[in-house]
Amino acid sequence: MKQASFIPNPALISFMGLAPLVGATSDFAAGSVIGLVMACGAVAASAIGLVSRARVPARLATAVRLALTALFASFSWLLVETWSPAIAAKIGLYLPLLASSSFIMHEVFRSDVDGARRMKTAAWSALHYFSVAIILSTIREVGGAGTFTLPLPGYSMHPFMLLAQAPLPILLSPAGSFLALALLAVLDRLLASTAYAKGRSL
Repeated sequence: MKQASFIPNPALISFMGLAPLVGATSDFAAGSVIGLVMACGAVAASAIGLVSRARVPARLATAVRLALTALFASFSWLLVETWSPAIAAKIGLYLPLLASSSFIMHEVFRSDVDGARRMKTAAWSALHYFSVAIILSTIREVGGAGTFTLPLPGYSMHPFMLLAQAPLPILLSPAGSFLALALLAVLDRLLASTAYAKGRSL
């Protein structure tokens, strides 16, 4: 129960990550990019943390961590802008905020885990980050706009029309996005409780 699938997730435990996630996941293209960046942030933070703990003096650890966080956020932005200026423009400042959030929060909440277990945990968290972003963005775009937008390269985005009329346009609003995120959180807790109960019964 202590390690439900959303935890540790900057989407739910960090206010620095919550608002950008809600603002950036209005379509699948943006959500998939955001999810990929957060996933890479978790893995990179763990890998760098293992190396830096052994080679960086304790008095320099914070400065090095901040520098690496800024470097990761900048590099992520440059890659996305090179791949698709349209997606980069849509996400805007949310991308470096979420990149920094995933990088910092994962390192903080997993600082007591070492070696292979640390990287395994990072890979597991990366999958959760990515899943939350793409599920949330899919629900919002399909339910709120009736379209589905792939993260294709280029200067324009071309959504595919799935529904003639969107069933729940409110999902594209900030209020609707929080409702969708709350629904995912409730579903996550139910699944985690069910898995925990099955594990206890075995």
